[in-house]
Amino acid sequence: MMNAYADLMFQFGMADENQADYIYSRTNTIKAERFYDGFKIFDTLLNGDLIPYPTYLYNITGSTNYYNILRTSLGVEDRR
Repeated sequence: MMNAYADLMFQFGMADENQADYIYSRTNTIKAERFYDGFKIFDTLLNGDLIPYPTYLYNITGSTNYYNILRTSLGVEDRR
């Protein structure tokens, strides 16, 4: 699933070609059964639970909401 984010973000205009290539290169390093390593990559790119700085998604789009690309931040209903 993570490998699809690069194409999705590119097709929706959320990432340019270079940014999509970077996302693909990071997600392509996730190996089967290496769940924690995959989570760390996901966290740096999209989620931001463990990192003290903005995610890559935020840096390229200004959005903190990777669940719903129509919104730029999480609403109250998204935090449940």
